[in-house]
Amino acid sequence: MSENKYYIYINGSKVAVSKELYEYDRQSERKITYAEVDRKTERFKADQDKLKAEFIPSLEDSLDRLSEIGEQFAEKNSDFSGYAEMRIDLRRALERLSHNERELIYKLFFLCQTEREVADELGIYHNAVHKKKLAILAKLHKFLKN
Repeated sequence: MSENKYYIYINGSKVAVSKELYEYDRQSERKITYAEVDRKTERFKADQDKLKAEFIPSLEDSLDRLSEIGEQFAEKNSDFSGYAEMRIDLRRALERLSHNERELIYKLFFLCQTEREVADELGIYHNAVHKKKLAILAKLHKFLKN
């Protein structure tokens, strides 16, 4: 029984490869196509049973199209000093929190952990983490308003 042969093209040349490498190459090509084409293409989805068509917008938008519909963007030479000041204010507000409060905010917002993950680490219920988070955010809001 002859074994199936798999080929990929490298610089225009046909090269025999293992099945695993062939499948990996196909998956990589599909991911590239998705990123370069599929996300940027608008589509219509037709339901022939219900005689309906649904418009599915692209997941990415072009600057030209957004400008045409009146979206506004910051000027290229805009001053980012306000942004820098906000970061400094936020840092100062975070420094006013207790160590445990800072740690909770760090895990949730900087490490992107879920409330449930943080709760498991701390050995408490996730509802408790949620309540603490809300209280800390209210505290930060108060610090930033002053």
